Amino acid sequence: MARRPGPGVLRAELVLAHEPWQRARIGRPATTVALGFASPTRTIGHLAAVLSERLARVELPAPVEGLALETRETAPLAGRPMGLLPGDEGDAPLVPLVDRLRARLGDGAVASLATLAEHRPERAQSESVSAAVATAKPSPASLPDAPRPLWLLAEPAPIGVSLASAPWVLHDGPERIESGWWDGRDVRRDYYVAQTPGGSRAWIFRDHRRGTDDGEWWVHGWFA
Repeated sequence: MARRPGPGVLRAELVLAHEPWQRARIGRPATTVALGFASPTRTIGHLAAVLSERLARVELPAPVEGLALETRETAPLAGRPMGLLPGDEGDAPLVPLVDRLRARLGDGAVASLATLAEHRPERAQSESVSAAVATAKPSPASLPDAPRPLWLLAEPAPIGVSLASAPWVLHDGPERIESGWWDGRDVRRDYYVAQTPGGSRAWIFRDHRRGTDDGEWWVHGWFA
């Protein structure tokens, strides 16, 4: 049995009206608290949790004598099967968590990552802080079969000095990545999974843009 889609809240605003004799002193009649949601919702617990996080960060300039909660933007809720047991009909588990983090830390502090159809590792994902994509699903871009580190460095770091002092053990590889000739940021690399003398597992490559066997070694990421 499917539930018919209905409206859910995307943006709302809580208006906290101050006492009349305080309005002239603080220069405004009310304090407003903006509420934003990653996807439409009408779950009371979700709304209350986000509101609580926002209010915890508000410093009131004067006592409040009244309040109003106003909906600013709505969108249809996606249809979903009705739950058979209590609690089965809530939002997707990740959505309330993302909204609470944004409410507590600020909209710009929470970002989403999506994979892109790009062979160069440093350009194979995008980041956005938009509320509309805060819970973005993985893109349909296919992931490589070869190992990928959990921690990818923002920029590869040279490791020639480290290799000269103590060799690293190569495990998986090589994986050739050669791409980017069309935009002037071409790469030609052979990647390996390597183990450092201290036992850490790293994702390293040899840069072959200037030749086959004389390229420098770089570390590009670390495995957990």
